[in-house]
Amino acid sequence: MNRRPAPLKQRLEEKITISEQGCWEWTGHIMKNGYGQTSINRKVLLAHRASYMVYRGEIPEGLLVCHTCDNRKCINPEHLFLGTYKDNSDDKFKKNRQVVLFGESSGNARLTSKQVEEIRSKYKPALKRGRGYKSNTNELAKEYQITPQYVLQLVNGDWRKNG
Repeated sequence: MNRRPAPLKQRLEEKITISEQGCWEWTGHIMKNGYGQTSINRKVLLAHRASYMVYRGEIPEGLLVCHTCDNRKCINPEHLFLGTYKDNSDDKFKKNRQVVLFGESSGNARLTSKQVEEIRSKYKPALKRGRGYKSNTNELAKEYQITPQYVLQLVNGDWRKNG
């Protein structure tokens, strides 16, 4: 017996609960990233994108379906809008949901705060060419396994640009 699946709109509406904020929270499969997942003709699709397609229409290529409510489980078409990656990023920043990690909090940190302070205290700038002493930028770079350019950024306070 070949059973035909229910229409997508019906399948979506069968798998929601309505929150106090008016979100239609997806009760079907939720992925690790918090977004709901469904399928159309055996093709996996994010539930909020499926909802947008059912209630609002086609999603032009390259556009995201973004949430005004910031609830990843929400599939309420009134809470969804189309946008570019930049629009989505700007929306996140405007709503103060953008987490910016600096220093040791960043997964890309090469140095601890203590090491940065050590480099700054050990740094000796070169005096006029041919007189005085030579800068120790290369030695510090070697000691801390970073580039000489990065040493200079650290001592000049420009460390956020590359690290």
